[in-house]
Amino acid sequence: MNASLRLSRRGFLLGTLAWAAGSAAAQCRRTPTDALGPYYLAAQPQQRDLCQRDTSPGMLVSGFVRRFPECQPVPGALVEVWHADARGAYSRTDTVVASDLACMLRASVRAGDDGRYAFRTLAPGAYFRRAAHIHFRVSAPGFRTLVTQMYFPPQEGIDARLLARSLDTTALGPGRFEFDLNIAPE
Repeated sequence: MNASLRLSRRGFLLGTLAWAAGSAAAQCRRTPTDALGPYYLAAQPQQRDLCQRDTSPGMLVSGFVRRFPECQPVPGALVEVWHADARGAYSRTDTVVASDLACMLRASVRAGDDGRYAFRTLAPGAYFRRAAHIHFRVSAPGFRTLVTQMYFPPQEGIDARLLARSLDTTALGPGRFEFDLNIAPE
């Protein structure tokens, strides 16, 4: 075999690790911003279930809050979430006469030591020609606050980085979805 084509096991492993690190770094892109919208309310309860009265499997949304561009976890980041109900109405607004306190579809969730966050909710509704979406506001000391929205595929004209990754279903509804939030330092 030609000596220039020979690759040692160590060289192969080091090359593979360098390639994997480069691929991970390439995948760590800053999450695009999106509109806050008129229905944001600060200081929502810290809870992982946005509709406690509902007994269906619901929808599980999870992901990681990471520092951009290094892709390192941001432990303790505050992830605020809110979305419309199936009719397209938001709780605790003038458009909703009475809010169901056991199903506010709003919450604050803290990322764990590994940067992971998770919450259970119901499928959001579409309204005013807007695609179904979930609002996110992510903050942590030393980082710029990120305001964005997560959409469900397939959606034309929406940045692919704002589309949830379906983990076990292809339709909006019960299932598991993943959405990573990469935030930049101040």
